[in-house]
Amino acid sequence: MRKVHFIGIGGIGMSALARMYLLHGAEVSGSDGSPSNITQALEELGAKIFYTHQAEHVPENTDLVIYTIAITQDNPELVEAKKRGVKILTYPEALGELSREKKTVAVAGTHGKTTTTAMLGDIARAAGLDPTIIVGSLLRNEKTPSTFLGASNFIAGKSDLLVVEACEFRRSFLNLQPFGLIITNIDNDHLDYFRDLADIQSAFAELAAKLPPDGFLVCDTKDPSLQPVLVRVRCKVIDYKQLDK
Repeated sequence: MRKVHFIGIGGIGMSALARMYLLHGAEVSGSDGSPSNITQALEELGAKIFYTHQAEHVPENTDLVIYTIAITQDNPELVEAKKRGVKILTYPEALGELSREKKTVAVAGTHGKTTTTAMLGDIARAAGLDPTIIVGSLLRNEKTPSTFLGASNFIAGKSDLLVVEACEFRRSFLNLQPFGLIITNIDNDHLDYFRDLADIQSAFAELAAKLPPDGFLVCDTKDPSLQPVLVRVRCKVIDYKQLDK
């Protein structure tokens, strides 16, 4: 993709993908409601960003438009992209495409997934696995300034390993194709979308069922809220509470 436009480029996940495309030499543009440290860093990397949403912000000959699921379908840039017949992906769909190209280890859970993803990514890098990392926060103490300017939520690795934070909102994480999955916990959350805890558990169960037989799931196997999730799992299940300290 030579030209990629992001609607909602300042979002924590969207900005990670924008960094990725910039590092691969794509011409990146985007729009957001207001400037931030994240958008400023993207502009320093070469992205062209607008702080209003208008149809003319979508560049000519755009190859791909990626949009946050937080916008409405009548967003003028999204409407314009559809009118032109440009390839369009939501952020979860774009993340899913990347996941299919990599050996993906996803970190999901109601609480603690951002911290766990950052820790796992740091461990994988220290082990020399050279992963690509996408996390829902800005990483501190980063020592590879050649890959970005300032704090980042994206680390470009050279191996086929992808460590990624997996968000359950609107079942977004079902776009992923994980080889490994960590579930920190399951609790009532996003009840503006999910009906109840059982509905949330069904989403996690569907994600866990996607794991291949030679993959793995790490969780607290004794947690009552995880029991409905484990029913359809075909891979090795590792209880993190039983590991030697």
